[in-house]
Amino acid sequence: MNQVGAEWIEPLLAVQRGDVYGHKPELWEDMLRQVDRMEARYRHIMEQNQCVSMKQLAIGGRDLLAMGYPAGPKLGEALNRLLGEVLEEPTANTREYLLARGRQWLQEQHGFPNSRE
Repeated sequence: MNQVGAEWIEPLLAVQRGDVYGHKPELWEDMLRQVDRMEARYRHIMEQNQCVSMKQLAIGGRDLLAMGYPAGPKLGEALNRLLGEVLEEPTANTREYLLARGRQWLQEQHGFPNSRE
């Protein structure tokens, strides 16, 4: 969903369902089950209102700038890393957690001076 965009998931699922029928009939059942699992996962994510894009993160670039990140590639890298963590663990999408992770990377991994926040 992150790479395709949530608005394209339902059309993509429809295409995948149609594609199943271009294969041998003996494969249809397993392939349709796989599409059903993807659809169930999509519906669960949507029902839980889980973060699937950067704009749904509990913090944004301004928050990272305020703590001392420079504008530019390092800022984008940090936001992408935060999104990656949230995609792996949806409960991590809290302001407190993401600010703490941003601070940690700022100080340890990027070698920037202590944060201003």
